[in-house]
This record gives sequence, structure tokens and C-alpha cells, in this order.
Amino acid sequence: MAKRTVDYSEYEFNKPLAPSVFTRKEEEYDNKFVDKDDAYWAKARPDTLSKSEQGVYDMLDKLQKVPKFNRIVKLYETLGSGYYNITKGIDLGPIFSVYGVNEVEGDRIRLGARSYFSMNDPWRIQFYTAYGFKDQQFKYGVEAKYMFNKVNRFMIGAGTRRDVMQLGVQLTTDDGIMSRTFASSTVFARGDNASLSSLNQTNVFASIEPWKNFQIRVDGTMQSIKSANPDGFNLMYYRNGELRKTVNDSHVTLSLIARPSAKFSQTGVDRHEHGTLAPTIVLKYTRGLEGLFNADFNYNKLQFLFYKPVLIGSWGKTLINFEAGKNFNTVPLALQNIIPGNQSYSLVGNTFAQLNYYEFVADTYTTLHLEHHFNGKILSYIPLIKKLKLREIAFIRSAYGTLSDASKKINVEGFKYSAPSDHIYYEYGFGIENIGFGNLRIFRVDFNWRGNYLNRPDISTFGVKAGFQVGF
Repeated sequence: MAKRTVDYSEYEFNKPLAPSVFTRKEEEYDNKFVDKDDAYWAKARPDTLSKSEQGVYDMLDKLQKVPKFNRIVKLYETLGSGYYNITKGIDLGPIFSVYGVNEVEGDRIRLGARSYFSMNDPWRIQFYTAYGFKDQQFKYGVEAKYMFNKVNRFMIGAGTRRDVMQLGVQLTTDDGIMSRTFASSTVFARGDNASLSSLNQTNVFASIEPWKNFQIRVDGTMQSIKSANPDGFNLMYYRNGELRKTVNDSHVTLSLIARPSAKFSQTGVDRHEHGTLAPTIVLKYTRGLEGLFNADFNYNKLQFLFYKPVLIGSWGKTLINFEAGKNFNTVPLALQNIIPGNQSYSLVGNTFAQLNYYEFVADTYTTLHLEHHFNGKILSYIPLIKKLKLREIAFIRSAYGTLSDASKKINVEGFKYSAPSDHIYYEYGFGIENIGFGNLRIFRVDFNWRGNYLNRPDISTFGVKAGFQVGF
């Protein structure tokens, strides 16, 4: 049971508010801005606390001293962030990438850490090192970033990595060195995880938020990409009549990211967003610069992403994710748009559960993911099942794209690749979330079916994905 009391005092009606009220101020972002002692609240509170209300404060103070409660809180924090705090200022992780298996590296161990003194740190350093017992090679990645101003969030960063990675698992990619690399660290997967690339990459960036929830970011990236498994995955291409196995690339990316009405609970370099209905709108332009640091190609790429949660009355919430993009120039497979497949048995957002890696390649593409969370609307009417407090999900995913003959011819095995241009590729399914016991309900299972392109070799028509999903 909860009791809410609202007390209005010294309130002035019909008085226009000065524009300065809505202007962000530096002091509001100070770590101690909301830290007030008991004397302040005793003076600021228009009424005194009742005995029962004071008891709530006492109960919370005692609860924070209970070991079992603190263990549950730390478990949620670890599963939600992927990092485990070992001491003041140091987190180990991501824990989900510690062990993996793939065709190139065999058993793979990855150990990483980050600096973390508080939720409002103005700087962050992250690094990892990995080792493959089959190729007997060490890999690494390191990135540092610093925020100069918390009001406009002016930030710079730089990083570098040398690793074996599964490229093509994200369309509108996360820029920076610590972007998503789930496939090379997968423990269980369907089929052979052999389409891996060897990547040497260096990135520098600067970003600023000139208006609240509107970010401008510029990235400069230099990279070389070649197949990590030449016998099983061919990335060789033709350039000026010459056959090459390594793609040298330098490019600049301008990203415009709008999050209107979004709410965040931290003011440091990394922020945690509250669960609102705010949309995400991303527009990215990438320019390849031939000749810069020995880069091979000039090219132009434009990408757009739109994400929006929508409430459907008492029937729950629909998550809409739409992406579109175009490569305006001919580039080899390593720089092309790959419709993101997911051959792991893990839940990975904005991927296609029944697609193989590199199954669809496109110069121009559009994708749409629709996922509806019923919040138990249906299962709550089923006897016995409703006691489990399970919640149901339904989803459908689709992709359409085209691939030019020039983009096929530039690759040695180009004509083995195709885009979903004959029909719109789609897959569908349902899931169960809120699985667990007590208050620990953080597990989700999805059941996926492939809708078409069923006559292709080595495809999967049905699959099950599972993973952690921390939410409230």
C-alpha cells in the first residue's frame, strides 16, 4: 500500500515564467546539487512528518544495511550494466563477453575493465584484452573519453583496437571502439561462426549537445579489414584491376541524434535513460576519404534510424524501430550494408533471428521491427499460468534492399551475395518475459519463425532465443 500527500504552499497563479527558468544552469549538474541534509528538509518542508512517514525513512536506512537486500541490488546492477564492481573506481566486464567460441579463435577469453567512481563521472577509460587458444593471438581494445561541460555535454574521446570480430551485426552502428561485438564471443550458436574479420581500427570523436536532448557528433575512423578465416570467408576484392585481400579505409561520420522529451538520471559521460515514450531519431552521413592514411575508397553513405515506444491503451506497449540507408558508391563487402543476422542463441536487439551472417547484403536498405509487449494482458486470464506472472510479447521483423551488379563484381565471390529485393524478407514470433522467481524476474525467451526465402541452403526456419532483460 502506498500513500501520497501533496502540499502546495506559497504558490502564485497566472504569473508568467521568465525564460531563464528553462535555461540549463551549471550548478544543476553538480554532484551535490540534490544532496541536502535533514536540517534543510526540516526547514523546507511545509509540514512536519507524521510518525508513520518518519518510519519510512528509518526502514529504508535499515534496509540498506541488510546483506541480502544489498546482494539483490548488486545482482540487478551487474546484470543490467554487464559490469561487476570490484573496488572503488574499477568495474570488471562486460561479464557476458568473458568466454566465447568461434571457428577462428577456438576457445576465446576476454577480460575487460572500466573506470567507474560514480554515475556522474566526467571521464571514463575502458579497455579489454582477449586471447584465442586456436589462433594463439592476443587482441585488445582501449578507449578514453572526457566531458568538459555538463550543460552542453561537450565531449572528446579516442580509442584503438585490434581484434577478430563479426562485422555486419548492426546497420546504424554505434560509433567508437567499444561498439557491439557479441558474435565473436558467443558460447552457443547455430551453424558455423566462420565469417569473421580481422580488424585494426583507430577512432577519435567529438560531440556536443547545443540544445537539450539534441546531440551533434563527429567521428574520424581509420581502419584496415581482412578476413580472419580466408579458407572459409573470402573478403578479397578488385581495385584498379588488382586483387586485394585487405581493405584500408578512412572516413568521417557526422551524426545528428535527437531524443525529444527523454529523461536521464545521470550527468556524466554515460547516462541512464528512464523508461519514457521519447523517440530516438538518428541521421548519419559517412564520407570515405581515398588516400587519407592509405585509404582505398571515396564513398558516401546516408543512414536514418527512428525508434519510438507507443502505448496501446490497456493492451500494452509497441516498440517501433525503422532504419533506412544507402551507399551511393561502389564499395567492397567489408564496407557494405549487411542486413544484421543473429546466429547466436542470445537476444540481440535490431537483428534478424533467422538470418545467417552476410545472408543479405544491400546498397540500399530499409528495415522495420515491431515488437508488442502485452504486459500479461492475455496470460493473466489463464488459470494457474497467471500465478507465474508471465508476460507475453509478439513481434514481426522485415527487411527490403537492393544490390547493384557493380557492388557484386567488385568482390571475388560477389555474385554469391544478394539483397532481399525479390520480396520483403520477414520473420515473426512471440516471446515470454518476466520469467523468474520472487522479485528476480529478468529472463526472457523468444520463439522465432522465418517467413520466406525458404529455399536457400543452410537456413534456419525456426529458432529459440533467450537472455536477460532488466526492466520495470
